[in-house]
Amino acid sequence: MSYRKIQAALEAHLAGLGGIRVIFPQSRHKARKGEAFVVCSFLPGKTRRVLLGPAEPQERQGNFLLHIHERSHAAAMSLLDRLAVHFTSGTELSFEGQSVFLKGHEAGADRGDLNHTNIPLKITWRSYF
Repeated sequence: MSYRKIQAALEAHLAGLGGIRVIFPQSRHKARKGEAFVVCSFLPGKTRRVLLGPAEPQERQGNFLLHIHERSHAAAMSLLDRLAVHFTSGTELSFEGQSVFLKGHEAGADRGDLNHTNIPLKITWRSYF
């Protein structure tokens, strides 16, 4: 069990939404004027022991951070709505036998400029391994 599988489950779920261009931080993407895209980042977080014993699984939590880059505020809000529904709290995702549970999401303030938006959407997850 690993963080790699959790990240893969989240990214596969994002890809399942369709109709959006997904950019990964390590890619050499250069945005063209007017191009809409979402930048995603996987952020592992807290680990805590819920059962006693060294062989028992631990609860792991973290965030899947999306930055929505759109041409207009209206288009960004529409995409934000689609992403919020797609990553509904309580959803269970799985990749190669590793389950991850979505806990919720929170949108932040637009950090864009007059030419495009940059709205962060933090999706909180938890898993056990």
